[in-house]
Amino acid sequence: MMNHIERSHLEEYGTEPCAIAEVPQVVTLIGAFSDCIDGYAIMGTCDNGLKIAVSKRDDNTVKILNATKQDKKKFQITNIKYRKEDRWANCIKAILQEVVSSGFVLPGMNITIQGESAICDNPSFSSYAFIGMLFALEGLLGISFTKEEKKKMAFSSNRFSQAFQARLRDLITLLYSKEDNLMFFDLSNHSYEFLEYPKKDNVSSLLISTAIPYTILTPELEEFRQEANEVVGLIRKKLPKTMSIKNLNEKNIRQILNISSEQKKGQLRFLVEDSECALNGWKALKNGDMELFGKNMNLQEKGLEMNAELTSPEIDWIVKRGCEMKKLYGICQIYTGAAGTLFALIDSSVDFPYTSQLEEYERIFGFHANVCPYVPYGSARSMRRDEYSTCQ
Repeated sequence: MMNHIERSHLEEYGTEPCAIAEVPQVVTLIGAFSDCIDGYAIMGTCDNGLKIAVSKRDDNTVKILNATKQDKKKFQITNIKYRKEDRWANCIKAILQEVVSSGFVLPGMNITIQGESAICDNPSFSSYAFIGMLFALEGLLGISFTKEEKKKMAFSSNRFSQAFQARLRDLITLLYSKEDNLMFFDLSNHSYEFLEYPKKDNVSSLLISTAIPYTILTPELEEFRQEANEVVGLIRKKLPKTMSIKNLNEKNIRQILNISSEQKKGQLRFLVEDSECALNGWKALKNGDMELFGKNMNLQEKGLEMNAELTSPEIDWIVKRGCEMKKLYGICQIYTGAAGTLFALIDSSVDFPYTSQLEEYERIFGFHANVCPYVPYGSARSMRRDEYSTCQ
């Protein structure tokens, strides 16, 4: 039986894919903005990513179908150039150009992209597209890249377009993440460590999708990141070289730095707290203390609301309903490349958490939210040939 992307590829091009890559969705549980200050982040993956299917052509044309966006692009493999109007397809061009620059001769090909992460912010989509295409090309051409080669080629693809810049931590997570494990990053040098996610019989880990459209809140998140980077740039000029922004305290923020804008103070305060919550949350996870981990999740969510002002009525409503549960340990927004997903820790004795609330949520807001268990998923991969119909 064909899977969705295989069917989409066949319907569009009349041929079955010769290779399919599966790219998980990167989830940043705490520390989504801490890269602005070289801070800390807790990251993992889930299975709501995207797939990329490819097949060869007899000419030099590259055709791309983004089946999720219902958008199509094409260009010549012998004449790869950046075009602003090609938007998301420039990511595919970038990685193909990098492969060609590495000495490989590429044929024309048909490409299909499909999945939840086909609609997300530019840095996230760049990471998914770069890594996914490298795995797909391995299957299509019978070549092999090491993980380190994939990381270098993907990161080098950033030079193709200023609009699509993959984050190094996302590339590393996609390539090196392990099933059932979370990753902790020190973003000052992108070092990382693994920890098997604590499995507690009395705690349920849940992902809650609010199903809000991409246009709700995600643009505000991107704007906040840009403003935060500008604030950090100003601070770095004033800060002694011996001081690190991620180690600033409230006194530093209020007095030493002498920022006049309350909004900028709030932004800086959030960045520092975001990184600190990730560090303290990781320590809690290493000790198996899910209650303390939940408290750090709550602190991050409070910072998003109070200092970063990054929330929406839909998210506020679900967070409030969660806080009304007596056995909720923590709930916070997490970043997946788009806004609208929450992570919750709830006592497992609670039967069908959020079921009745989500029915009311849909009646009020008109969006069909859903809840699913969270287990760290693993890394990007080439799908096995027995998982889909293959070229003969």
